[in-house]
Amino acid sequence: MDRRIIKGYVNFTLKRVVKQKSMYIIFLYMLIFPYLAIKTNVFSREDNFWNGVFYLLGSHYIYGIFFLTTFLLLIYNVCNDGNITPFVHTRLDNKINWLISKYILIFITSIIYLILIIFSVYIGVYLNLGYSPNWSSSTINGDDLYTLFAKNLTPFSSIIIYYIRFHLSLIVLGMLEMALAIGFTSVNYGLSLAISIIIALVSTVVLNLRNIPVINLLDIGNIYIFSFNSNYNLIEFIVANNFHLLIMIVAIHILLKYNLKEIVLK
Repeated sequence: MDRRIIKGYVNFTLKRVVKQKSMYIIFLYMLIFPYLAIKTNVFSREDNFWNGVFYLLGSHYIYGIFFLTTFLLLIYNVCNDGNITPFVHTRLDNKINWLISKYILIFITSIIYLILIIFSVYIGVYLNLGYSPNWSSSTINGDDLYTLFAKNLTPFSSIIIYYIRFHLSLIVLGMLEMALAIGFTSVNYGLSLAISIIIALVSTVVLNLRNIPVINLLDIGNIYIFSFNSNYNLIEFIVANNFHLLIMIVAIHILLKYNLKEIVLK
């Protein structure tokens, strides 16, 4: 593994991606969608900022149509070198440099995406419902299905729990898209993107990811927060409920590294 070569490729790729017109369309969509989703939903007078936030984070329709698809599109744009693929593969020198570079790009993309989601969700909700640091009366009274976990958590601790799960899930999803691309012997990002989006939409919007055994472990909605109660230590709860994602990351890496021997970079 050559760190200098990997660092140079990662920097070059990020600069290349930022200049793509398609990225501006994705960013615009990310800014507009949360605002429109809140604007078109019906909230009671007792609802506040946090009801809007956890509605966006908890609706399986929204994270299927919005969160998953936009992230998969970002990963496609970042990992697909397009016309310069032969030059890139020559510069990276070997397959290990290529794979590590993709891991780093997935990690950076997931962090940037998380920051953009936080910004767009908060702005979209704020413009419609204003801001409050506390739970609303509808949440306290148990009238909002999306914040029934609030009895044992503050808004801040709830959002921390959610975003840790969200970030780890994004990394797993990015690696799974990579695994699909590599699974075709000659790397095919277009096909892997199409398959990934179809799987994401079917499993979330049509079937509801949360009802599918094993696959529901990848649920990036706030459903697992509902299992929190006053008997849990917050740190222990976060570790216990996300450890399986770390195992999945290691398992996918082993699979990718094993399959790398059969891949033809061209």
